[in-house]
Amino acid sequence: PAEAAAAAARNGEDPLTHNFMVKALCKAVTQDGGTMSIAQAEKFFRADKGRDFRNWNESFFLRRGGVLYKPPVGWRRFGLNVEGKYDDGNDAWMGMDGEPGEWAVAYHGTGFRTVPKILRDGFKVGSGQGARYSIDTRTGKLVGDGVFVTPNLAVGECYANGQEDGGSEQNDPAVVMGNYTFYF
Repeated sequence: PAEAAAAAARNGEDPLTHNFMVKALCKAVTQDGGTMSIAQAEKFFRADKGRDFRNWNESFFLRRGGVLYKPPVGWRRFGLNVEGKYDDGNDAWMGMDGEPGEWAVAYHGTGFRTVPKILRDGFKVGSGQGARYSIDTRTGKLVGDGVFVTPNLAVGECYANGQEDGGSEQNDPAVVMGNYTFYF
């Protein structure tokens, strides 16, 4: 996929397509020692739930799940196939209209090679605990070990590129392909 993305960028084509991400996922799984067919990878994504924010020139706050967040201006979002998997299948958690049960937008930055592990085993508390001794702004209490997410994309980006995750076994840097940097 890296070579294909670089070639597409050189030809003025957009390499950030649904098909490209499916192939990139297959490659990540293969690099982790596993196998995944295109058909299997397709099941993880929802092309109709993706959105392109790369040409947005305005950054503003939105609220989801009662928490403010900024849309990922300058980024391309790929939708995951998660409908029917949480909340006993009623999908209230995916709402965007302020109704009860709605989840906040949360970014989790991680290295490229960690994505297959998360898909296979789910989130696991690892050795990279960059926020361990931070103060939770909601409660004023010290944060302990955990899997951390944030409504701030810039914070997730720092973890994805290894800048904030001292000592983690999962601090692989982001993947650069052509003029694009991929964070997961």
